Order: sequence, then C-alpha cells, then structure tokens
Amino acid sequence: MAAKPKKLICWGAGHNKHNGVEIKMPTYLKGYDLVGIRDYGYEYEYVPCVSCMHSAFDKKYEIENKVVAYEHSALVPINIEGIPKIGNSERDIAKVIAFLGGAEIILTGSYHGAYWGLLLNKKVIIINPFSSKFFGFKYKVPIASLHNWKEKISEARAYPEALSEARKANLAFAGKVEKLVNCVM
Repeated sequence: MAAKPKKLICWGAGHNKHNGVEIKMPTYLKGYDLVGIRDYGYEYEYVPCVSCMHSAFDKKYEIENKVVAYEHSALVPINIEGIPKIGNSERDIAKVIAFLGGAEIILTGSYHGAYWGLLLNKKVIIINPFSSKFFGFKYKVPIASLHNWKEKISEARAYPEALSEARKANLAFAGKVEKLVNCVM
C-alpha cells in the first residue's frame, strides 16, 4: 500500500491465525479497491479459493476407499491403520483431487483438503484444526481428533452445490476485477 499502486485487489485470501478460532479481518483491507475473501459471513464478499476452477473437479471418480486421509504433512499427521493417505507435500493437484475423489469420507488437517473435499461433494471431517482458517467455511464441517473421528461421521455431510457456488463466485469476482483493471488502463 505504501507504494501507492493504481488499484489494490485481494482475491480469495483468508484468515490464518494459528492456535485460534476467532476470525478478525485486518483493518488494512479497507484500503483495497476490491476485496474477496475465502471466509464466509464477514463484511467482505465471499470468494473462495480459485483452485475450484481446476479441470480435475470436472471428472467423475469411482469410489475406491470408504475413508481416506489428506494430512497437513508438517502440522497434522494422520496415521490411522488401514486408511490410505496423501499429504499436502504432494504438488500434483490432479493426483490429489483424484485421490480425494475416490473416497466417501475425507479426514484432513489441511485447509485445502477440507475445501477440495467439499468441492468434490464428499463428507469431510477436520482433524485437530490448528488455525482459525478452519472456521470460515461456508459449509458446516465437523471437527474431530484422531481418537473420536468415527463418532463425527454422522455429522459429516456432502454439499452438492459447493463446486458450482465456488465457481460462480470466482467468475463473478473475475468480472469485477476485469472491470476495475480496464478502468485503470
């Protein structure tokens, strides 16, 4: 902001306070020309992560596993015997989406593991959330530990509208960005 750019745009950013639940938006966002955030129900327009536009979400995946784990490799390892897992250290998003798409239930300690699971119309359970970012989802996602996750399965549900809503929000925001940028040129 100190460089005084012609326009400031925030697209799909989100809150991430470790060891916290409360989401407070930073005051500096008031200085932006256009703000879209991934946290739902706050003063700014809801615009979830643009990764929803990836073509891997358009594919149909056959169920290969009842439950899988997508771990936050550094902070929330999920080691449950008999449950296949992949971690956020995997950089091939298509591979990750195919893995998640092949499950009915996803256990995750990763923001994107939960988000992508919701986009894939899967039941998601967040394991040991370490940050406020897990509490800004538009859809209700149960929270559990490695010890009680089975008890939370009945609370988990799929949201068939999640992908289309996320894409619609991003396309609408893209139109606003285009209009704003074209006004500057």
